[in-house]
Amino acid sequence: MPMTYWALIEHHRYWLSNDGIYVREIRENGALMMPVSQRIVREYGVARNIGMINGVDGNQVNGLQRLVDDINNSPWPDGLVDRATCCIALADAHHERCIAERRHRPISAVSKLMWFLRPDGWTMFDRYARIGLIGNDNNPLAFYEALEQRNFQDVAANITNICRNHGFGLFGERVIDKLLLFRGANAAQDGGENYYVKAQTLNHWHLQLLPEDYRKRLIALATEVAEALLPTEFAPLAAAG
Repeated sequence: MPMTYWALIEHHRYWLSNDGIYVREIRENGALMMPVSQRIVREYGVARNIGMINGVDGNQVNGLQRLVDDINNSPWPDGLVDRATCCIALADAHHERCIAERRHRPISAVSKLMWFLRPDGWTMFDRYARIGLIGNDNNPLAFYEALEQRNFQDVAANITNICRNHGFGLFGERVIDKLLLFRGANAAQDGGENYYVKAQTLNHWHLQLLPEDYRKRLIALATEVAEALLPTEFAPLAAAG
């Protein structure tokens, strides 16, 4: 099966275990709240760059609440690069008030929290996804510009519509994210088990755990999504993975 097929299955596996739960919880609350935000930054490994800030009483406090407030109140333009500019500005502002100067800008954390709040037409900035798309250029704006050049929002919306037509609440944005993750994790060559091979193995057994009728529906969806991505500019990325 092509990499795009397994990207859909990978998204589904994470959707059932964590991501879908968080999206539903945030949608029910109408905003990011601290408990779910804490789970997201911990499980996505981005809490380290959020750090401590000075509270109103002068005492040091965890900066996540302030960052979450900023994200909830942030403007959200339509264009992907304009949205990236907003996220970078939020990360820069937080980095300036963070006490530990050694910390990196929390761009990845902001992009991830923002996706759970506003998933349509947005995607996360992640080391492996970045490598999978633009290689070693560690420039978040260049990453989103490259996505926009490939009509990311339109392609993702089409995949999402296919998912809805099959009765699944999955997001095309995360299918593309998983595709880039597969490519980037292998290209990064961090050692250990091949990430993509491991994902194929886990997702094979994930499928076996599903009820037969449900499994057949998911396989049909993954097959259609893989076919829908063939005429897009993301297809060469899968072929080169």
